[in-house]
Amino acid sequence: MAVLIQDLNQKASRFQEKIDTVNTSMKKMNLPGWLQNKIRDYMFYTQSNLENQRELEDFKTMISPSLKVEVTRHIFLQVLINSPIFGNNPELNELFIEKVSTYSFPPEDVIIKQGDAPKALFVVSKGELAVLVKDEYNKESFVKILGPGELFGEVSIISDCPRTATVQ
Repeated sequence: MAVLIQDLNQKASRFQEKIDTVNTSMKKMNLPGWLQNKIRDYMFYTQSNLENQRELEDFKTMISPSLKVEVTRHIFLQVLINSPIFGNNPELNELFIEKVSTYSFPPEDVIIKQGDAPKALFVVSKGELAVLVKDEYNKESFVKILGPGELFGEVSIISDCPRTATVQ
């Protein structure tokens, strides 16, 4: 128990050092309060997501392969069932669950880029993502917001063509 508390204290201390550095930098730049708050919110949000992702990955190294599949099934099955492509297709859902990898992306991170080669199909399990498309004049337009249960990247995977949109 003492080791866990010490580890948590070290993590908190390292994160506080980052926050202190950011606060000092923002004050030196004389950034307005509202922008400083947005930056701090971003830091706390990304730190929390990174910690959750690390905890999940660490957890998965401690359990058997069959238990990993059960955990993945628990996390994703309802998302897949609600998906228009996977729906209530047990065979397709099971195939996906056996192959799935979990990722966590910070806000505004580009997950797939229009024109890139397809490598994977994605399902949003948490949060929102923006879909953007560039036209022939390289002008980027907003298409829609994706939320939990929605797929993206399927067009390129099914058609074996370059990515048709950027998702971030």
